[in-house]
Amino acid sequence: MLRDGQVIDDRYTVLGTLLDLGAATLYRVQDATTGEVLVLEVPWHPVSELRLAQVHAARGLSHPNVIAFRGIVRSGELLGFLSEEHPGPSLARLLAGGRLPTEVADAVARGVLAGVAALHDLGVAPVWPLPETVRISVSGRAYIPKLRPLFAMLDAEGVEDTVARYLAPEVVEGEANIDGRADVFAVGALLYELACGAKAFDGATVVDVYRQSVTASFSPPRRIAREVPARMDRAIIGALVPERDLRVGTVHALIAEWARLDAPVDMTPTMPPVSVGPPAGNADLWMEEVAATAYELPAAGPATVTLLPVSVEGSAWLLDGPHPFADVAGAFRGLLEELVAIHRRGDAHGRLAPQGLVLERPEGGVGFAGARVARRAGVDADDESWRGWAAPERARLAHVSPRGDVFTVAALLWTGTTGQLPPLVDLPVEERQSI
Repeated sequence: MLRDGQVIDDRYTVLGTLLDLGAATLYRVQDATTGEVLVLEVPWHPVSELRLAQVHAARGLSHPNVIAFRGIVRSGELLGFLSEEHPGPSLARLLAGGRLPTEVADAVARGVLAGVAALHDLGVAPVWPLPETVRISVSGRAYIPKLRPLFAMLDAEGVEDTVARYLAPEVVEGEANIDGRADVFAVGALLYELACGAKAFDGATVVDVYRQSVTASFSPPRRIAREVPARMDRAIIGALVPERDLRVGTVHALIAEWARLDAPVDMTPTMPPVSVGPPAGNADLWMEEVAATAYELPAAGPATVTLLPVSVEGSAWLLDGPHPFADVAGAFRGLLEELVAIHRRGDAHGRLAPQGLVLERPEGGVGFAGARVARRAGVDADDESWRGWAAPERARLAHVSPRGDVFTVAALLWTGTTGQLPPLVDLPVEERQSI
C-alpha cells in the first residue's frame, strides 16, 4: 500500500487511493514535472512478460472510448501503470441512480464495447471492464463512456465484491490462458446492469456470486425490464454463457449482436405436421430462436394473474384452437425462458406435458391476450401421461436430453396453432416406442 504524500521514482506524489480491487489498487498521483494529475494502477501480484508487452502496445492507442495510457513506472520493487485522470463520474455512480433510459444505456453500452474492441485489436486482453473503471463524459445530452483498462491480471482469490460480479467462470476456476472471452463475460454483466438497472449476479457473498456465475443463475433481462429490446437481451444472454467455448466468441461478435436490428416476427406457424422438431444438431439454437420470438411479443400485462389448468382433456385452451401463433408463442414465453435456463445448466426437464402446465392470464384480461405458460410443480411422479408427449427416445426410457424437451415444446406449439395433435403425439405410447 502506498501512503498519501509518498513520492515514487522521484517524480510522482501520491494524492490518495481511488479504488481497491483486491488484486490491484488505483491511486491518484501528481507528476512533479508537468503538474498533471494521473492515475497509477499498482498490481498486487507479479505481471507476466506477455502482459507487459500488451501494456506497451496499449500506449500508442488513441480512442474516444479509452482513457489514454501514459506508461510504466518502476521504482525498486514497485511496478505501476500510469493513465490519464478523467474528471467525469464513474459508470457505477451513474447506475446507482437506478435503471437508465434505454437510449442512454444503449449509447453507453456501444461506447464500452467499442473501447474494449479497440484494445483487443491491439492484442490487449483481458482489460477487465468494470462500472468503477468506466468514466462518463456528458456532451450535451450524449453520455460518452471512456474505459480505463486494468493491466494487472486479476486473480479470483481475494478480489473485492465489486470485481467478483464481473469475473468469468474460467477466471474463478483458475483455468489457464485467460483471453478476451473473459472480457466478453465481464461486458455481458456490465451490459446487464445497463439494460436492467440490476446486477446479473447479486449473491450476498463472493462465494454466492461465483456460484451464480458458473451456473448462469440470472433472470433474462426482458423478464426484469420488458423495455429491453430483444437484440440486447440476446446479446447479454450470449455473453453470460459460463462455458467460454460456447460464449459469444469475441467482442466484435458481441457488438454485431448488440447492434443487430430485430427482424419482424412471423406470426404464421411453420412447423410441419411430422417434422415437429428442430433441424438435426441444432436443438439448443432452435429453442432459443423460439424463445426470442416469444420475447418479441407483447408483455404479459398486470402482475396479478388467474391460474387456469391446461390439460389434454375437455375444452382446455391448448386444444380449443386453432389459436393465432402470436397468442401461442406469447403464452409460452415463461416456459421457454425456464427451459433455456435449464438447458444452459446442462440439464433437461424430461417430463413436460400439458397436464404439468398452467396458463397465467392477466386478471381482467380479455381472452388470453398477454397470457403466459409456466410449469406447474407437478406432473406427479406416478403420473405417466407425459409419455404420450415425449420424444420417441424418451418414451423408450432413454436418457433425458434437451432435444427431448424441444420435441415436446414443438408438439405443444403445433397443437396450439392448429388445434390438432401432431401425428406422433396422437399415437399410443406403445406404437411410438416402435417408431
